[in-house]
Amino acid sequence: MRSPPAGASQPPYRAEPIDETAPPQSLVRSTELVPRERVEMLSHPSGINGDPAPPADQPPQTPDAARLAFTLLARELARELRMRHGVDLQTDVDGLEQSQRFLREALADGRVRTPEERREVMRHGAFLSELLARRLGARWVDVNSPDPGRWAMLLPSAPRAGENLRIWPFGRVLRFVVMGHKEKDLVSYYLELEARIR
Repeated sequence: MRSPPAGASQPPYRAEPIDETAPPQSLVRSTELVPRERVEMLSHPSGINGDPAPPADQPPQTPDAARLAFTLLARELARELRMRHGVDLQTDVDGLEQSQRFLREALADGRVRTPEERREVMRHGAFLSELLARRLGARWVDVNSPDPGRWAMLLPSAPRAGENLRIWPFGRVLRFVVMGHKEKDLVSYYLELEARIR
């Protein structure tokens, strides 16, 4: 059995104590209050409307650059799914279910070999990260590694828990590709995180 690539070996999440010196983070309490968006038309992340997108062949250097780049990659994924398959991707669990189905079909053998296949993983990771940011309040905190599977977000947990969850969206997508049906799917992962922070 093949061992998963380094980024795919990250745990689903890691609980960390809340940093009392960090500015408070708004917590999305209920996804019912968060409007769905068409992924192809995603709004720019709040506060970074005027920033230029990083070049497509370079990784983002800051959390703000990551949000903008991943918004644009998610839009690209949604546009392709609409044009090729007639799917109107939304920022909800149904949208995640649709996207993971097409990802599994595109990389059915569980290997990522070509630049096109790497881009496919990146676009799906971008969509998952935007779903986590927009619906659960996750924010990018670490995009310094050359391995996107190690890029990390913090997800605010319920206030009584006194912890945040460190998550690796691109690592989770890569793990989903490599492990196939031996691993929980991306919808189950999202729902587990949603339940954990309530």
